[in-house]
Amino acid sequence: MATESAKCSRCGQPARIHLNPVGMLCDACWNSWMCDRTGRDPLPSPPPPEMFVDPDGRPHVLAYRLTHGATGIEADLTEVGVEEGYEFRSLAAPYADPQRALDHVRETARREIGRHYLERSPFSGKPTIADREVRGRIIWRSPDEMAVVVDGRQLTWDELGQAIQNEGWNFTITLDEPIAMVDDYDPTLVFGEIGP
Repeated sequence: MATESAKCSRCGQPARIHLNPVGMLCDACWNSWMCDRTGRDPLPSPPPPEMFVDPDGRPHVLAYRLTHGATGIEADLTEVGVEEGYEFRSLAAPYADPQRALDHVRETARREIGRHYLERSPFSGKPTIADREVRGRIIWRSPDEMAVVVDGRQLTWDELGQAIQNEGWNFTITLDEPIAMVDDYDPTLVFGEIGP
């Protein structure tokens, strides 16, 4: 990921995408570059940041990104003002209505922020599992330590283990793609038929 000080090599705006040999590009210049090379339609500007409220009444402000990706239209919603918070991504087909990707990522954010996987124990005050499921995101906490983000909060693996301590219970770990597919996304439109 680019640093906050990276500037677009075309327009000078803050940039996040590195493209060899062009250099750093902002989302608008990246989208323009992709349209020139793929014949895709230009994307509208993303909506302004939106506030979502969690079950405790805490507000979370998330900013949108809308970009042409190699395999489709990507809509991202990332919490602002925190180091590692909520983050959601959706992918629509390359020639889909971009609003479909935006609606999908907004609905995912509303659903996930609207529930808690962890709650405070009335006995210890520490996080504990709220039900029987915990969903989150794996992150690098430092160059040599990984952690997780659950309910928009960063936890060490040990803290997560303490939260789900139910000795003798069975558990399942399922890893999902970090990007959700919009319901009519068809990978064969991008990759062709897979298999024999």
